[in-house]
Amino acid sequence: MGIHDDDIELRRGAIGLVVLAMLDEGPAHGYQLTRRIRTQTGQALSVSEGAVYPILHRFESNGLVESEWGRTSRNRRAKIYRITVQGREHMNRRAVQWRTLATVMNDILSYQRHNPGGQVT
Repeated sequence: MGIHDDDIELRRGAIGLVVLAMLDEGPAHGYQLTRRIRTQTGQALSVSEGAVYPILHRFESNGLVESEWGRTSRNRRAKIYRITVQGREHMNRRAVQWRTLATVMNDILSYQRHNPGGQVT
């Protein structure tokens, strides 16, 4: 079970929030971000660089992240991204929204599990 094409906005919002959270831990280039995401989610969430870079570019144009050219641990040239103050504020607002959504969904699914068929008690 996964997120389907018709869930693109949900997926984009979730991945964007994860990217900001990873950058809140420290600056990183795109490949580092994908590795952090896989590692910190215990491999449950795998995001390709092809999905991360458009998000980073969108965030950069919106002032949520900034970048500068630097060197990777293998001495390769790479664009290093860091979260801005505006990005941190955006992340915090979105995190509240996601926690609220998760709570509501858990309540609904718990009710459904204890009241199969949706019968009113």
